[in-house]
Amino acid sequence: MPKDEPRWLSDNSSRIEIVKTNPKRKDSKSYHRYESYKKARTIGEALESGAQKADLAHDVKKGYLRYLGVGPVPAAPAAARAAPVLKSLLTQQSKDENLEIIESPTDCPGGGGSSSSG
Repeated sequence: MPKDEPRWLSDNSSRIEIVKTNPKRKDSKSYHRYESYKKARTIGEALESGAQKADLAHDVKKGYLRYLGVGPVPAAPAAARAAPVLKSLLTQQSKDENLEIIESPTDCPGGGGSSSSG
């Protein structure tokens, strides 16, 4: 590892986040390399996709790439994936005066409560 190279750049498991809009000049080699590695989630993926370490170091300095840590790339938890949907539902609920809040599945029509139709 060169003396001035950051440690995270030498670890292929380093997690990264890359700006998806390519900021490079369209007629440059770095533009084409960026296109190939911009979806990478780790240093290893970026290098396998055609990035050079100099590209990644430059992208960090310019703010196009962010180091997130070392280790496996975690999947987004179900709650995080659902959060935008829940937020929009709650926002809609506060705007809609006619929305009925259902406390439990037994309060739902056909929702598992005992039915006394006869």
